[in-house]
Amino acid sequence: MPRPLPKWSARFLLVTTLLLLAACGSSSAPPRGRTRALNVRLASVVEVNVVRWRGEPGTVIWTREDAVRTLSGGTVTRRPYRVGSFVTAGRLLLVVGGARARSALARARAAWLAARARARLAARNETRYRALVRQGAVTRLEYEEIRRADRVAKAQWYAAGFALAAARRAESHAVIRAPFPGLIAALPVRLGEDVRPGTLVLRFTGGAAEVRTAVGDALYPHVRLGASVRVRTQDRLEHGRVVALDPALDPRTGTHPVTVLLRRARPPYGAYARVLFSVARERAPVVSCAAFVRRAGNRGVFVVGRDGEVRFALIRAGGPGPRGTCVIRAGLRPGARVVLNPPQDLENGDRVVAGGPPS
Repeated sequence: MPRPLPKWSARFLLVTTLLLLAACGSSSAPPRGRTRALNVRLASVVEVNVVRWRGEPGTVIWTREDAVRTLSGGTVTRRPYRVGSFVTAGRLLLVVGGARARSALARARAAWLAARARARLAARNETRYRALVRQGAVTRLEYEEIRRADRVAKAQWYAAGFALAAARRAESHAVIRAPFPGLIAALPVRLGEDVRPGTLVLRFTGGAAEVRTAVGDALYPHVRLGASVRVRTQDRLEHGRVVALDPALDPRTGTHPVTVLLRRARPPYGAYARVLFSVARERAPVVSCAAFVRRAGNRGVFVVGRDGEVRFALIRAGGPGPRGTCVIRAGLRPGARVVLNPPQDLENGDRVVAGGPPS
């Protein structure tokens, strides 16, 4: 006679049977793609005539520059800003030897007041002795001594006035303010440092922004004075104009120096820039720049297939195209449809529905 199963074995078999029945009766796995009625817009890749650009590296500078040197030297007592700070006109930038300059100004003012008092007393004595010598009460020799003392007192008063003006200038130079709206390009002194007279303490830049670059012999024929160019700096595309072009070849670098004036932008002083010069026109596919997105550090677009399923395609983009488009060098062909401003959660295999007309 067979032995009966233990209670725990019977319960285990019952639970396993129920789970298998539930699995057999469940629905099939969801399809790979998910239909999303998102408000996405589509754009088509078209082939147009575009300008072929060639870029050269450059450095941003500003047209106005002021190198400030200390007049009398001293200790740096105030330094409220750092290098790279943008300040308005009149803002206090440095105080160098402020206590020494104020003390010297107080001494010069006291010396001037004393010299003025002596000069006034000598002038009154000269007037009184001039009247006495006419009356014969004093000799001519005594009057000449009083007159000579009056001239010496006046000369000392004038000298004290010049010293007071110099002390005022030194005190005004101790407090350094921004001469115009601009950027602090260099601060070679530290707070509490003692500097000598004539030491460079501040380099201040402002005005319009320019880019200094250079082109070789191959690109030089395509660069003209006054030509419009594009400048890419800090992930932004700006417009500029060639304002200086040296026809002489630099023997050290073998290039021609070029200066480009930016129209509206004001990047930081010394920032890296890339100047794009137009060299030719060609037929190339373009697409709206709003279609570009980064996934896992790779730049690409989401291409929509015939069934509405999207796939992420890596793109090698060229320069800027007309009206907010980007030139495609590899990865897309004319006629392909891409998603504009794709959502962050859009993935390969998703199915999307266009919420607007193709652009």
